[in-house]
Amino acid sequence: MRVLVVGLLAFAFTLAAAVGCSGDESNGGDANCEPGATRTCVGPGACEGGQRCSPDGRLWGVCECAASTGGSGGVPVDGSAGGSGGTGGASGVGGSLDSGTGGDPSKCPQGRGPAMVDMGSYCIDSTEVSRLQFQEFLDDQKNAATPQFGGCKSNSFDNVANCPGAPATTPHLPAGCADWCDAWAFCSWAGKRLCGKLGGGPLTKDEITQPQVSEWAHACTQGGSSLYPWGDSPANNCNFGPCSGGYCTHLVGSHPQCTGTAPPFDGVFDLLGNVYEFVESCDLNPATLGCYAVGSSYYDGQKACSEGVWKATALAQGYDDFGIRCCADRAP
Repeated sequence: MRVLVVGLLAFAFTLAAAVGCSGDESNGGDANCEPGATRTCVGPGACEGGQRCSPDGRLWGVCECAASTGGSGGVPVDGSAGGSGGTGGASGVGGSLDSGTGGDPSKCPQGRGPAMVDMGSYCIDSTEVSRLQFQEFLDDQKNAATPQFGGCKSNSFDNVANCPGAPATTPHLPAGCADWCDAWAFCSWAGKRLCGKLGGGPLTKDEITQPQVSEWAHACTQGGSSLYPWGDSPANNCNFGPCSGGYCTHLVGSHPQCTGTAPPFDGVFDLLGNVYEFVESCDLNPATLGCYAVGSSYYDGQKACSEGVWKATALAQGYDDFGIRCCADRAP
């Protein structure tokens, strides 16, 4: 059952601009491992497959059932830059995308939140924002509060902070229970922004899933060439749920078989499954006020990139399976 979460917020809006593996992170109780190392699955939920050590060497990722942990697109949990880089980012937008500059992470903001992937004319987070990364944002608010958007000024970030599963015990799960205000503030703090139009600007509802218009949809469909990030058919081992109960997300970046098939798309994880992701798209009509999230979550099984658009009917409304991914302008 999807759980509605609503933060305490004054809505004075300024009209301005495959399951079957354990989710246990240790998968065997190892305290330390070599960053980026892989091994055959062990421990609870072990299956035929492998798992990868996180970049900080603190834990082993989830077991990837019936899938290799290798490959050019494998990004460690909460990890380093996604994908194998490469040249010749796909156009898919009538030639408006730079056709030869994909894969240079130095062109993208780095240092806060997930590592970013250079998509040719914009940058996108390689994974959903994790609980650990959102906690770093919360900790920084004690020193200098991040400015919030218009009617979000009294947003408290309590929804994410109190979502099932404390950051101390599940740091590499996605930051669920987010609302649009949370997402906007986190991306701003990270020196990024919510994903919007190719070339800049907010999206209308109808534009959100159009790969020739939307940054998120462009990344999800490999530049408009596929229905899912990996191709035109559902994939059983990319089904994050549903599960028997509880908070059933998977570690961010732990499904390397569910990305695009070539650079730079092979460096972007979890565009479908896990949690929905807010984009830069809001209905500003006071009578129908609300903002949009896109993708799919562990509640849904699988949807194609064009199928999943949810509207949160208030700036501070979200659900336990709503999360955050940021985009950014690419440096020249």
